[in-house]
Amino acid sequence: MGRQAPRGRQRRRTRKLKAPDPASARLEGDHVVIASRKVTSATVRHVVRGLHEARRRNQRGLTLDAQEVEWGLPSAMLQIAAHVDNLRTRGMHFDLLLPQDRDAARLFENAGWAHLLAPHLNDPPSNHIDRHLPARRYRESSELVGLREEVLDFSMRFLGKLRPELLRAIEWSLDEITDNVLNHAEAKYGGILQVDAPKKHGFLQITVADGGRGIPASMREGHPQLHYDQNAVGEAIKVGVTRSPEVGQGNGLAGALRVATFSGGVFRVNSYRGYVAAEAKPSQSQKQITRGSLPEEALYGTVVDLQIRTDTNFDVADALSVVNWVDDWGYLEAKYGTENELVFRLADETRGLGSRDAGVGIRNKLETLLAADSTRAVVLDWSGVPTISSSFADEFVGKLLVKLGPVLFNSRIRFVGMEPFVAALVDKAMRQRAAQDFARERAA
Repeated sequence: MGRQAPRGRQRRRTRKLKAPDPASARLEGDHVVIASRKVTSATVRHVVRGLHEARRRNQRGLTLDAQEVEWGLPSAMLQIAAHVDNLRTRGMHFDLLLPQDRDAARLFENAGWAHLLAPHLNDPPSNHIDRHLPARRYRESSELVGLREEVLDFSMRFLGKLRPELLRAIEWSLDEITDNVLNHAEAKYGGILQVDAPKKHGFLQITVADGGRGIPASMREGHPQLHYDQNAVGEAIKVGVTRSPEVGQGNGLAGALRVATFSGGVFRVNSYRGYVAAEAKPSQSQKQITRGSLPEEALYGTVVDLQIRTDTNFDVADALSVVNWVDDWGYLEAKYGTENELVFRLADETRGLGSRDAGVGIRNKLETLLAADSTRAVVLDWSGVPTISSSFADEFVGKLLVKLGPVLFNSRIRFVGMEPFVAALVDKAMRQRAAQDFARERAA
């Protein structure tokens, strides 16, 4: 029986990935044909190899042929998009053939992948996919403000009641890895952000990509001794290591890694030939870090993939003890807080108030807000809401009444600005749920 690493110590291993199977992607003339039905991280390496071969042949115009694809992993698709972005800066041009499968073609369009790969052929997505935020580009810090709010709103809707400190950690991690692109990548097309909350899996997946110069080139500005890409990427995730103290303190990737692994999730970063993957189980105090290099052509640009589990009760403050982190409300306080109350405006909920699913999402958000501060009442402001559906009223208010109980509900929540029709629907939903709950208790 082999020796086990002491608890609390990191276990590291370095390995070289096997060469890819050429059958999953191939270069045919000016087409890079993706032959896999599912685009995964393994598929990416096949596609990249075909793109490198085309570049060696000095081919300037290429078509990405995804006609055989039926499904794609978001992180894998953003890896391809980052590599393509980088090749565009080198004078290459790309067209795209969408999947023949109608559902897959809609996924490419709605997830934003079609627009990323061939923006001249495909418009950016206009609607959110359920439990998925489509891939978005950003080039300026000002754009990150709206994206951050969208991601945090999304997290509260689809991940259930969140601990306020966990939401703050998500906000911090998101800020750090997206801002890294603007500070270090020198990416002509900016960064790409995509977020997913797979149903029944209890985690948030944040993927950030760019087609810039890559972590190895950036790190070598301050650490010229880092000759190998895998070493440069490995150093970039260490606390306090940065290319220059003038542009950062080296806490961003390190802190995001700790949030992911302390939660029991996964952290991955790929840049040129180097990659790092870190994972841990929530019951363990140790994490396993794998570092390695790609066996063939480099993956241009950088992709950071962050999986944060939200169904584990890990110590957020301990996870972020490596940074100068202030345990405050952040987004919650800025959006909802006043001196004496917390104000929740229903008219600001852009995803609508007309369905049961919408009611679930808004109830999740309100429960997170209630948990953030037990001293202030929450004002539900219905101003500007002319109508709602009965199913929404039941799912949002009726079930919340039963879950909190009438005493706590009435002491913490106050309604203002309700139209008579809306008030009647809410009153009916509350009475029906209360009666059902009373009958259930008597039967028990």
